[in-house]
Amino acid sequence: MRPSSLIALIVSVVALLPSLGMGQGNSAKKDAASAKVSPATAADYGLLKDAKELSGTLMSLDLKKGKLTLRVDVPVLTPNPNYKPQAANASAQQEMVRIQRLQNEIATAKSAKQVQSKITQLNVELQRVQTRASQQAVKAANPANEPYKITHKRTDFDLENEENIIVRRQSLALEYDAKGYVKTYTDKEKADLKGTDKSLPGYSADVADLNVGQTVRVTLRQHKTEAKKATEKDGDSDDDATKPTVKMIVIVQDEVGATVPTTSNNGKKK
Repeated sequence: MRPSSLIALIVSVVALLPSLGMGQGNSAKKDAASAKVSPATAADYGLLKDAKELSGTLMSLDLKKGKLTLRVDVPVLTPNPNYKPQAANASAQQEMVRIQRLQNEIATAKSAKQVQSKITQLNVELQRVQTRASQQAVKAANPANEPYKITHKRTDFDLENEENIIVRRQSLALEYDAKGYVKTYTDKEKADLKGTDKSLPGYSADVADLNVGQTVRVTLRQHKTEAKKATEKDGDSDDDATKPTVKMIVIVQDEVGATVPTTSNNGKKK
């Protein structure tokens, strides 16, 4: 596996993003927005062979053709070439060595289990670095002078969704009653909105609720046995046959920039 395949971080990218936003402010958001987007490679798809879920931004959805595109944004911590150290800091150097080692181990991992273990360790290191770097920048009164900066690797995965795809919402959508107050739900209403299958996450939703730009988490169905049988029968390798299909989409957050009504202290819509 190539060292550039840092897309292995996809397994927990959602967990990483909130912590990585600390201390970088608008600069991090601007870098994420301007990051180059690349289509997933065969190696990237290969990393999905053991994955049960994948999180990212919904970029396209064609229900007639049964296809969707999911964009995964992987933050990567790199040294800031313009950093001017205020004083010798051996711990900062040690942190960077540990982070680089973990990133290399993630890039060369051979299973989703190994990836997940290293990501957990990396997440701890990144949080520690971000906290220390932010504190140091505040003391120096120069937020831009941090020893590290966050860059982004954005990859588009083209996947097929199953005909009877399940759509759910992680949380209830914000709604208002006839008087303009934020609607509150009783326990019974919440239970009803979960639907008849209580084993499914979140609340019931429909394909009509899906929109480009939403943050979603998709549940994957693997087809290893079927793909192996087809390969043995035909004698040719079919990359599409080994790709997992999407059996469920959970809406985690509506698209960025969507209009969300605000409320006053009494809960009434402004």
